[in-house]
Amino acid sequence: MSNISRRSLLTASLALGAASIFPSLKLSEAREFIHQAKLDSLLKTRPVRNQDLKVEPIPNGTVVGHVALNETAAFVFSLCNGKRTGNEIAYALRRKYDLPLAQAKDDTAFTLSILLHLNLVLA
Repeated sequence: MSNISRRSLLTASLALGAASIFPSLKLSEAREFIHQAKLDSLLKTRPVRNQDLKVEPIPNGTVVGHVALNETAAFVFSLCNGKRTGNEIAYALRRKYDLPLAQAKDDTAFTLSILLHLNLVLA
């Protein structure tokens, strides 16, 4: 199973159940809730870089394996050491780019989800 906690799954089940009980709650809203729960769970993980991949710095980013990361994604990737949580990475992103905390958390969770999907980091 992915990194979604039992509490998040229960909450998501309740949201989907609520969508069937309360017709005014749209399925798209329930899906968004589930998506947000998954992103929130990513911020609690301690991602670590996949050590089997070659890492090469390039102007304005980094190439990991065969994937080119932009500067922001490369920064997030560089902080994935298995010790920092996604939340700690979000705070570092906030400081580096002077972002609002909510945006830094969203950007970090989104980036981590892609890095995990591409097996560039492990959780």
